[in-house]
Amino acid sequence: MKKNEKLFSDFPPMTKMEWLEKLTKDLKGRATEKLNWQVNEEITLAPMYHPDDTTPTVSVPRSSNNNWEISEDFVISENTKIVNQQLLAALNGGLEAPRFVIDKTPSLEDWQNILKEVNLTYISTHLYCKNSVEGFNACKSLYQYIKNHYDTQQLKGSINIDYQSLVDKKMFEDYIKFMQENFPQFKYFSIDAIEKCKDAAETPAELLALLTQGKQLLDKCSDLDLDLATISPHIQFAVGINKSYFVQIAKVRALKILWANVLNAYGISNFTCPIEAHFTVSSQGENENTNMIRATTQAMSAVIGGVERLNVLPANSSTTEPNEFTHRIARNVQHLLKMESHLDVVQDPAAGSYYIESLTTQLAQTTWSLFQQE
Repeated sequence: MKKNEKLFSDFPPMTKMEWLEKLTKDLKGRATEKLNWQVNEEITLAPMYHPDDTTPTVSVPRSSNNNWEISEDFVISENTKIVNQQLLAALNGGLEAPRFVIDKTPSLEDWQNILKEVNLTYISTHLYCKNSVEGFNACKSLYQYIKNHYDTQQLKGSINIDYQSLVDKKMFEDYIKFMQENFPQFKYFSIDAIEKCKDAAETPAELLALLTQGKQLLDKCSDLDLDLATISPHIQFAVGINKSYFVQIAKVRALKILWANVLNAYGISNFTCPIEAHFTVSSQGENENTNMIRATTQAMSAVIGGVERLNVLPANSSTTEPNEFTHRIARNVQHLLKMESHLDVVQDPAAGSYYIESLTTQLAQTTWSLFQQE
């Protein structure tokens, strides 16, 4: 097949009316509306779409090379040497973006043990801390380790902390100053609505929560006279991915459109919307084999939507402690999507799908209407 060959040149164009006549005939007179999917009160999806029905949404590329990062969680425990063994095994298996789950601030010695034989220049490093104080302290202790081994200006990563708990003005400003000076390529504000990811009907509420938190963060920075154009590139979003395949694709695409609208309202033209995705716990059943199969479609929905980083849950995560095999399969799902499906090559695979374009538009419009009422 030639690269620029027009594959559909042998097929004559058909009007929407011709398609509807064919559909009505196949349904033997049954109303086509019977096949509609009522996502919620505001969003309805028809069984068939035509170019006349949709306006293509603006494609927002995920990155300059269209790649996404393969992520995995590592809970920092008392035995940091075991964490290091797990980390090295995962990196050898193709991990690109380890995320360290922190409940207690790691010491300098802890980081030395955890990151032994790990070269951070080839990966991105991410911290997840529910407590903002512990999160800030974790950044400081990490810096104490890496400043002697790397050019910290070049390292990439993120920190997910609850910025809303940084209620003290000085602490908030100190945190931003520290990150800007020592981790300039990190995303240091994360808007997290993973727990809001429920069923398809609740998707507008999930998107609304993300926008609302984003606006509150921008307002907080504005009140402190911080340059929003400087802050906004360091904001990332964390979303949950459930079993509703098409809705998850459209959700990620809609979020990028919506956040662009918010930034535009603040006069920010330097638009970025990095999104990390995590499988929801509720999407995992007790059957490991079912979870392995489902992981493929869940991962596809996140990647096709355009996330920058994806964490696939091991298939046995809901029933027992994940092991080396289930972690390996979780990573390999993403390797297959890159190496065999080449989803890191096509910038926006969903573009031109009238069904997904319509769903994206409806999600964006419904959410924006709710956002304006806030």
